[in-house]
Amino acid sequence: MGPEMRYLSLMQDNPNLTPAAKQRLEVALVVPAGTPPEGRVGVKKLERGQFATVRVRVRLEDYAAQGDRLLADWLPGSGYEPDHRAAMEFYLNNPETDPKGMYEVEICLPVRKLRGV
Repeated sequence: MGPEMRYLSLMQDNPNLTPAAKQRLEVALVVPAGTPPEGRVGVKKLERGQFATVRVRVRLEDYAAQGDRLLADWLPGSGYEPDHRAAMEFYLNNPETDPKGMYEVEICLPVRKLRGV
C-alpha cells in the first residue's frame, strides 16, 4: 500500500431512486496493471469512457448533495446524459486526520453525448 494507492467506491444504484437498504456499492483500490487477485479480493478492469467530474471538500453531512449538484446544475445544459457504467468516488484524504474533519472527494459521473446532438 504505497503513496500512489487510490481508494474509490463504485456506485451501482442511484441513491435518490434506490432505498438505502438496497443500494449496491463496491469498495476498491487502484492497483498496478498485472496485480493478481488474492483470496477473496478480485481484480476488475473498469470500462473506458467519459466522466463528468467534480472535486469537492465537504463535511459528511453535506456530502450527498454534491453528486446531486453535478446532476442538477451541470448535466441539463451540457449536451451529455448519464450512461450505464457505475458512478465512482475517489477518496483523496483521510477526514480523521484533516484539521477540519473534511472529506476531499472526486465524484465521477459516467456520461455520453446526447444522441442527435
